[in-house]
Amino acid sequence: MTSKTLLLLPLTLLAFSVVPAKATPAWYLEAEINLTEMVLIGTTPYGYLYYVPFVGVAGGPNIIAGTVEGVDNLLKDWGGIYHVDAYLTITDKEGDRISGHITGPWPTMFFEGQAKVINTDDYPTTGKYVDVVGTTFRVEGLLADFARIHFVWYWT
Repeated sequence: MTSKTLLLLPLTLLAFSVVPAKATPAWYLEAEINLTEMVLIGTTPYGYLYYVPFVGVAGGPNIIAGTVEGVDNLLKDWGGIYHVDAYLTITDKEGDRISGHITGPWPTMFFEGQAKVINTDDYPTTGKYVDVVGTTFRVEGLLADFARIHFVWYWT
């Protein structure tokens, strides 16, 4: 099998596992991000702390032709589990922005966490997305390879 074929199987399984077959999400977006670097900041009492900036693309019925940029203050605990503490902004093709704070453990190649829509000076939410500030979304992700992550934000 080629590596593309091997990648399609996990992405297909993720797509089918994200939303129950009978539920239609009220809000949904998908994104693919690329980690641009991973810099060890140091150690904490809880484990190793990394600075991980990322960029990517987002789309779906609620975000059209979006771009993503952000940073994860990733903690790898002493047991080997990664803990996501990411801030990001998605900008759609019209220039409106939705920003979020994503948290949760990443124990395997699959991630299950949550994102809360925020509106701060560093991470603004603007235009048509202002009404969802404060909303919490479920986030599921798949590590496609070491530097690329596919994730889905949704609420039902």
